[in-house]
Amino acid sequence: MLHINRDEVEELLTYDACIEVCEELLTLKGRGEADEIPRMHLNTGITNFMILPAMIKSKNVVGMRVYNVGGAPIKLMYMLWDAEGTPLAMMDAMWIRDVRTGSIGAVAAKYMARPDSSKVAVLGSGRQARSGLTAHAKLFDIKECTVFSPNKEHRDEYAHEMGEVTGLDITPMESVQEAIKGADIIITGTGLNMGNQNPLIKGEWLEPGMHLSSIGGRGELADDIVTKSDKVVIDSKAQFPYESQDVTAQVNKGLLRWDDVIELHEVVAGSKSGRDSAEEITLLKTVGTPLQDLLPAAKVYELAVAKGMGKDLGQLFPPSSGWYAMAEAQARA
Repeated sequence: MLHINRDEVEELLTYDACIEVCEELLTLKGRGEADEIPRMHLNTGITNFMILPAMIKSKNVVGMRVYNVGGAPIKLMYMLWDAEGTPLAMMDAMWIRDVRTGSIGAVAAKYMARPDSSKVAVLGSGRQARSGLTAHAKLFDIKECTVFSPNKEHRDEYAHEMGEVTGLDITPMESVQEAIKGADIIITGTGLNMGNQNPLIKGEWLEPGMHLSSIGGRGELADDIVTKSDKVVIDSKAQFPYESQDVTAQVNKGLLRWDDVIELHEVVAGSKSGRDSAEEITLLKTVGTPLQDLLPAAKVYELAVAKGMGKDLGQLFPPSSGWYAMAEAQARA
């Protein structure tokens, strides 16, 4: 069993590789070849443990991300097994979470945004806003980029640092409306949630042909976003009712029906269309699902083995004995 630390994961999992496996896992999900259990929550009274299990039989992998929110500083771990139950690896999952979040958004844009999209607006300046732009820049020929964050220092830092990462000339803007004016693709990667904060973006500000990718906070979208959008695509109807505060509230208000909402794997697998005309306004809203971590983690393991990276922990979990061994032998007979 390998232990792969954060630095090694970051070296092994490139955006190009992650985008490729994210498109693959969505295709497999759309074909009914992948299984996942919606994020489970365990509250200790001090922290929330989040557990995200998934499996792809054809890929011979089963995996699970575990992390805490609250209490001790957040730590993200990924565990990987083969389909027979052999533990393969445990790895730091922070980089996986960040890169696959942006990569899922970029794969969605490939199917939902106009192919000639060249102006991108980013709302937010944190980890998801950074991964979102980096991933989209891999798939689109971006000529112009703007960024808005309510903190001037943060948006200026973002423009400078992400300009060096992507090679783009990024212009900081002083308002959301100013930043998104004329954009082809809008990426929202903030921590805004409903209840104590106002929505980030309103539908009245959207223009024909725009694609909006909400990959950050659970309450970024004003009510008129869903009524203005021609296509509303999410990553999981199983998780959305209790995780996406804005879209769920909009459904509960009767502004949208779950039956009208498309799941992203349907678009990528080809059973549903992500865009039917250049004038449509399209919306992607993600909360992150267990399956989205699985193939990126499996890719990290595959590359670590090929490159001799990671620490071999040996056989941490010896074979069973006693009754368990007898049952196992009978099962194999």
